[in-house]
Amino acid sequence: MTQPRNALQSASRLAELKRLNQFDSRVVENFDRLTRLAQQLLNVPISLFSLVDGTHQYFKSARGLTDGQAKEGKLPLSHSFCRHVVEGGKPVAISDAREHPLVKDNPAVLEFGFVAYAGVPVISADGSVVGVFCVIDRCPRAWRPEEINLLEELVALLGPLRADAESTAAEIKLRQALDQVARQQFALDQHAIVAMTDLEGTITYANDQFCEISGYTREELVGHNHRLLKSGQHSAEFFREMYETISQRKVWHGEICNRAKDGHLYWVNSTIVPFIDQDGNLEQYVAIRSDVTALKRMTEELRFSQERLASIFAALTDGLVVRDGSGKVLGANPAAERILGIKREQLIGASFAGSALRAIYEDGRPFPDESHPFVHTLRTGEPQRDVIMGMYRPDNALVWISINTQPILNEEGQVVAVVSSFTDITHRLKADKALRDSEALLRTFVEHAPAAVAMFDRNMRYLVASRQWYTDYRITHRDIIGMTHYEVFPEIPERWREDHRNCLAGAIIRAEADLFLRADGSKQWLSYEVRPWHHMDGSIGGVMMFTRDITLLKLAEDERTKLEQKLMETQKLESLGVLAGGIAHDFNNILTGIVGNNSLALTELPPDSPVREHLLGIGSASQRAADLIRQMLAYSGRGRFVIQKMDLSSVVRETTQLLSISISKKVRLCFDLAQKLPPVEVDVAQISQVIMNLVINASEAIGDQPGEIRICTGLMQADKTYLGTLEISDSLAAGDYVFLEVADSGCGINPENLKRIYEPFYTTKFTGRGLGLAAVLGIVRSHKGTLSVSSEVNKGTLFKMLLPQVTGEYDEPTTSPFGEGISRGSGTIMVVDDEETVRDVVARILRSLGYEVVLAQDGQQAVQQFMQDPKRFSMVLLDLTMPKLDGAQVFAEMRSLNHTVPVVLMSGYSEQEATARFSGKGLAAFIQKPFDIATLQRALKAALI
Repeated sequence: MTQPRNALQSASRLAELKRLNQFDSRVVENFDRLTRLAQQLLNVPISLFSLVDGTHQYFKSARGLTDGQAKEGKLPLSHSFCRHVVEGGKPVAISDAREHPLVKDNPAVLEFGFVAYAGVPVISADGSVVGVFCVIDRCPRAWRPEEINLLEELVALLGPLRADAESTAAEIKLRQALDQVARQQFALDQHAIVAMTDLEGTITYANDQFCEISGYTREELVGHNHRLLKSGQHSAEFFREMYETISQRKVWHGEICNRAKDGHLYWVNSTIVPFIDQDGNLEQYVAIRSDVTALKRMTEELRFSQERLASIFAALTDGLVVRDGSGKVLGANPAAERILGIKREQLIGASFAGSALRAIYEDGRPFPDESHPFVHTLRTGEPQRDVIMGMYRPDNALVWISINTQPILNEEGQVVAVVSSFTDITHRLKADKALRDSEALLRTFVEHAPAAVAMFDRNMRYLVASRQWYTDYRITHRDIIGMTHYEVFPEIPERWREDHRNCLAGAIIRAEADLFLRADGSKQWLSYEVRPWHHMDGSIGGVMMFTRDITLLKLAEDERTKLEQKLMETQKLESLGVLAGGIAHDFNNILTGIVGNNSLALTELPPDSPVREHLLGIGSASQRAADLIRQMLAYSGRGRFVIQKMDLSSVVRETTQLLSISISKKVRLCFDLAQKLPPVEVDVAQISQVIMNLVINASEAIGDQPGEIRICTGLMQADKTYLGTLEISDSLAAGDYVFLEVADSGCGINPENLKRIYEPFYTTKFTGRGLGLAAVLGIVRSHKGTLSVSSEVNKGTLFKMLLPQVTGEYDEPTTSPFGEGISRGSGTIMVVDDEETVRDVVARILRSLGYEVVLAQDGQQAVQQFMQDPKRFSMVLLDLTMPKLDGAQVFAEMRSLNHTVPVVLMSGYSEQEATARFSGKGLAAFIQKPFDIATLQRALKAALI
């Protein structure tokens, strides 16, 4: 019987092999390129191109075999799978050689570890099968048809295997074909993220996709270890497992998180293939990746959303039950289990018709199933809201719930499920009933109370009033319930109406004695307390008034007051010793004389007088002294600010008008002030003092040498990290801040001194400097701002102040220290002050303005002179701290004699502290010492308005 041409021992096939003469002259370059391509494209560890004669398989290219397997360049057919390709003349694909009947006993399985095999025949020019092109994996693998086709296409690139001259032409054709495959590989290379490394992990090749996703150039990647991309997201065990896999010549698959050049993380799905050279040694690793960052992010967001939804579902205090269209429970949260008294295991899957819960209306009638909100929503698709029903739980306890339902619709708009949420209102209903009972009890109590009591709603309508209320206000003939308080008493003054509004906002209003002028002309003195009453939820429901008619008592008290007045005055004199002034008060009295006399001199001096500059210097120095006193008050906590929304650049401009006479003439001021800054809430005087201190300090740091002080303002964002590096960081929130920078070109501050610059009275220049930067720090802290300083010896210092920006419009300045003219007045003004210097300068200023002046050196003398003719005086300028009678006592005496006379309080303390005892008593104005003519004149105008 004649053997087929492709039979292993076919004479014609063996003759063709001999004619080809390929056993002694390999086409190594082309065959190696072919096997390398097969390794890369199919991700296999072994690729072979062999010629097969009657006894052996000869390797023309053997990539991935060990040295021992490949050193002979051939294998006996007893160890070969390729013989079956030659014998059959067609491709052979084996997924697991250990179980395949054709090769499971082949020694190559046991000795070489060959498991998965795919081979295609190599054809000569006469049609004989002269060899095999195959790939081998050491792990089981199901070969896809397209992978077998790829092997056949690669072999087809060679064309029929020819001898001698034919072989040379075939080689050329093979090179061209392999170049075409390389170009196809290049196209694939542009789609995937590809990198190659040596066995130490050093990158030897990186395609454009790799460079683009990592952010590195190819020059920055090639020659560097792959650890350059390490993200820190994986454990050492993760990389140990990966390296063990590829070092064992196995393909590794998995997801890796890398770090790009700019620091951001990205995820890739990676396949790392170990490449074997023709001697069977590990040559390099090829990593083919695809970007899965977006997928990872979406997966993580989906997982987080699901977990969050589950957490919310479990954390809800309201019961939640989901039923499908048949009424079967699909889901229930723990709150539903608690409210209904049924375990969730029993709820899930339970049908609506089989529910053991019995429902009732509030009046006790049965609640039929067809009226249940779930049934209504399922039938109509309409949600139900706040349906109240009682439910008898399995333990026969009655629970009251308020239920809401919401349909779940499919794409066709059909109801497929209903979500029912319900709240346990058992306690609320009990509380409502108790409240109604309590209200009835309260109404009875109020109506029969032996005092004048009334209760109003938020619209000041009467809810209930006691019988005594009707009696005291002479309205026994009227039914006032439901009427407003102002309909019953239209003569109620506006100040009482304002009290009522404040009470509705939460205030409690009390008065020991207040005059009520009735519409019929009668007077009624009342003692009262007005306070809000609250609902169960804490909201204000209205007000309650408790009043007592003390008209007769007040008349008797007034008479007694007149008889005891002298005794009271004597007792007051005994406590005058406690009114001794503090340092700030005394110093401000002294400064009042300096400032007042200086301002008088300026008004009387010709504008072109050379003395004017000296007087302006005195005024500036006096103002600095006054500011120092304010600093002491602010730093100690006794002073308070007059807060305004201001433009910091405008404050700087106004302040720096005084700087030129306070700094060295050799120093140049440079300004870089931002326009349209957001407002900041500041006390202008205090912030001006901060600016003055910083600029003067900068000038002193420059000294007698020429120099420059740069003052800048602007807007910046400050995060928690930056704020934590500044002098004040406690409770400061990250956000937008308006800043002020004062930089000088002076001598700078050495690091040791820089640590102490905020200590009170600390200086490196000379002693007795005062609070200095300590006061600056106190003022900035009081404005909820922060401060930083940086300095370098012989190069200069930079102070930076940050203030939080606020919303809204700028406030108009409360005072304007410049550009006011001096206007004259008339009348008699009493000046009361125990300091002769203050009395003298104030008297001379008032007389220069056209007023007659009566002086009193203490409170007692002032009262005596005032008693002689109370109508004579058009105004009183009154000191707060004096011997004998203090300012508050004198004020009370004078107002009792003439309650319309305007009284202006003078004090060295701040306005808030000085006027605390005069709150609500009609003080006309306040003027803080020291003051000049313009300041005094503004106070006079304010008092006479």
